[in-house]
Amino acid sequence: MATPRRAELRSTELRTAGEASATAAVRLFGAADLDDPVASWRTLGPPLAATVEAGQRAAVGGARSYVEDVQVVTAPDATRAARVAVDGLVGTAADGRDLDALLYRPFATATRAVRLGASPLDARRLGATSLHRIVKTTVSDTGRAAERLELAAFRTSGYVRQVEYPARSRCIVLAGKWFRWNRGFERHPECDCVHVPAREDVAGDFTTDPRAAFDALDAAEQERVFTPAGAEAIRAGADPAQVVNARRGAAGLAPSFGRLTAEEVTSLRDGLQRGRLSTVTLYGHPAPETLALLGATGARVLRTDRDGDVAVAGNGAALRTLVRGSDPADAERRARHTAG
Repeated sequence: MATPRRAELRSTELRTAGEASATAAVRLFGAADLDDPVASWRTLGPPLAATVEAGQRAAVGGARSYVEDVQVVTAPDATRAARVAVDGLVGTAADGRDLDALLYRPFATATRAVRLGASPLDARRLGATSLHRIVKTTVSDTGRAAERLELAAFRTSGYVRQVEYPARSRCIVLAGKWFRWNRGFERHPECDCVHVPAREDVAGDFTTDPRAAFDALDAAEQERVFTPAGAEAIRAGADPAQVVNARRGAAGLAPSFGRLTAEEVTSLRDGLQRGRLSTVTLYGHPAPETLALLGATGARVLRTDRDGDVAVAGNGAALRTLVRGSDPADAERRARHTAG
């Protein structure tokens, strides 16, 4: 079986296991009493942990056959040096914590939302969303950890990242990049990308090349993933990684009230000056869950991508916000103080 196709099947395997566990966990969470989360946790914690562990077992169960199948193509001379007990990964989170500490967080999130003024329905939705993301990500992380252990057992030197769609911009710019076997797998919550065990990039598929992965998207999806401004720059010849990193202090690029400056545009387009880009947000922030929680409590939300510079002044008894609009020429007119 071709390497990219086998990797796709592995990604589907992890996604299916994670989604099944997450759905079952959310169903259990529906019985939680947000007025007494501790008592609810005592009742629901054990079956929640068992649900996640079942997903983890499914995720690690396919790691050995996946690595063996792929290495027939990518590292045919590799031989197994040891047998790995991947079941030891079950029952813990990706960062080594017990599952209990991780799974209690949605209960605390929902309870806190109610205390801040959210309706019980909105608070429960927030908790359920958080739990779904935690469970699905934990199951996938466990499967990937098992894959890395299998790589070590074969003494395979590393892996190539294969992108699975829908993907975020940060995933796409890592497509085809080679990592040592013990390098952590960089992912966002609920990421479906997958390891391809290899000594080098041998997959030869669009899922392992950032520019080809970008070109495989239609125009609307390019703009959704990279923002309209970022997609425009890439089409004009910019390096996708440079575009995505532009707001992370990339060399030669500096923030300018949330916009790309003329100098940034020139740099991103390798000197091809084709006009000023529009306001962009390249981080993927703010998080929808955070906005939902704030909205549910009636809080006023200020965003630097829309409002420009935001400062909070005052003391503990009285706070005020100062907002400077994203257009420097219009800053004085838009500057305003508000009671907070």
